[in-house]
Amino acid sequence: MVIDWRQIGRERFDLAVEMLLKAKWAEPGASALSPDGRGGDGGIDFQAMTALGELTIYQFKYYPDGGLGVSSRKRHIRASFDQAARHRPQRWVLVVPCKLTPGERTFVEGLAGQKGPQIEILDRVGLDVLLAEHDAVRRYLERDPILEAVGEYQATTAVLTDGDDLAERVRLLAARGGDMDPYWAPDFRIEDGVTTITPRPKSPDAPEKSPIVSQFILDPETASEEDRAAFRRSIGYGVGEPARVPVVASKVSGPAFITIDGPGMLAFAAAKRPRLEDRFSIELQDASGVVLSEHDGVVTHAGTGTEGGTLELTFYGGLILRYLLPRRAEEPGSAEVQLSVDGLMVSDAVEALRLRRSICREARQMAIRRDVEVAAAFTLDQFEDPADDVLEAMHQFVEDLAALERHLSTRKRMPTSFTTYDRVQARLARLVIEGACVLVPQWLHIPMRINHDDGRTAELGRLLASEHSMRIRQPEFEVNIAGWRVDVGPVHLISPRVGFAEPGRLLRLLESSSIDGELATLAPAPYEPWRLSRLSETDQRGWLAPVPWNAVGADEHPALARAQAVEQRSEPV
Repeated sequence: MVIDWRQIGRERFDLAVEMLLKAKWAEPGASALSPDGRGGDGGIDFQAMTALGELTIYQFKYYPDGGLGVSSRKRHIRASFDQAARHRPQRWVLVVPCKLTPGERTFVEGLAGQKGPQIEILDRVGLDVLLAEHDAVRRYLERDPILEAVGEYQATTAVLTDGDDLAERVRLLAARGGDMDPYWAPDFRIEDGVTTITPRPKSPDAPEKSPIVSQFILDPETASEEDRAAFRRSIGYGVGEPARVPVVASKVSGPAFITIDGPGMLAFAAAKRPRLEDRFSIELQDASGVVLSEHDGVVTHAGTGTEGGTLELTFYGGLILRYLLPRRAEEPGSAEVQLSVDGLMVSDAVEALRLRRSICREARQMAIRRDVEVAAAFTLDQFEDPADDVLEAMHQFVEDLAALERHLSTRKRMPTSFTTYDRVQARLARLVIEGACVLVPQWLHIPMRINHDDGRTAELGRLLASEHSMRIRQPEFEVNIAGWRVDVGPVHLISPRVGFAEPGRLLRLLESSSIDGELATLAPAPYEPWRLSRLSETDQRGWLAPVPWNAVGADEHPALARAQAVEQRSEPV
């Protein structure tokens, strides 16, 4: 099929020529563009520059019937040339959809005189040559929607033979999709029966040449209050948060393969705009203006919207202060505190939590400084800090880990996940390291390796079958806290009534002479749990009064009240 340039129409002619010239100049180091993105600027419809800086200017004149001899057309061509000559091009090219007569060629080629740029004419024949050289442009211009529909129906309904056949059909479909629009190509994926089409620009200036524009409003029938708040935060203030809200959309412009009309869901991706080069600090003050502390932060997001802007400052990698600042001075702004300690160094997590507590509980005024200048100042009565056991438990856990970190003489990151058991063990380990005595919870098992001497079988049997007072000195006592291995030893473990878990099984092993080397679990009586303390090897003291765990959100050991009552009535042994 041959393109009839004289019947194509001016708009389609300009588009086709632009596409051909872009393809022609797609060489390393060269640049090619339409100055205003739509053609026509100071005698320039298209310009190209080589890597050596040689400029070529193209002027499009859609005169399908030729007829350059008409005086008005000659004036237009001469005016376009004179405007282009001001840019000092090495070449000036007139593009027309027809073949010029010898006289018309003489007129055009004589525009430059003796010292002007080289003049060339790209006519119908030259355009056909370019079209033959650039198949993608040809396919776009030769598209026949009816024939395409027939071919695609036949292809999609034919029986697949194998994986290669499937891959080939997908490739052909992708190629056909790329021919649908001169500026955008569709990338698609199918997941769980849902087809997602994503427009991919064919050239860097596609958004300028063919912008994808849609208008949308919140769906008045289905939008909830939460949807309205998320919509306002994203559109009104540019917070950069992920969100999905129901909308009614209408397409304004863009490629034909994109349908943006009617009700649907609008998804806002997380789109942070950090400005890490900008350094900010905050100064916290009490109600009388006394400075409590200062903290350096970075700008991790600066966004704008229709109603105002968002400034997001991050401190110690985990505490985010977000300010929503309205454009209208008479409207009050708002501030938010967000905390996440996942993956932080423990020392940074400690500082982030302490800063949050100071902002929400202690400070009453805040000044934001950029370098040494005060950028903003306000009171902090808007921050609420409701009693939150989860947050308090996190704060205690982080402080306990910091104490264990000092004990280990190392620096560690916060665990990615942890349980109440981890928090309680961190409490116990810290208390023991700091010299206290604690009751060991029943789920923390104390093992013992059994060594059997044939001459003492009867004595071992009595030991296995009854309870005894035990005092164990261990040079090492290791606990596992969310992946941390912490040795709090040397320690003493003391209980007046200790037996063995599964004594029947152990006695059967003894009878069969196969107990030697068995690892058995010691089981203190329910109300006589192990008392764990960190004592020196020369310390001969016996009982120590146990202290409460005081682990937020966790019950104390059920034997604590009884043990404390006993301690009050008697002296330590």
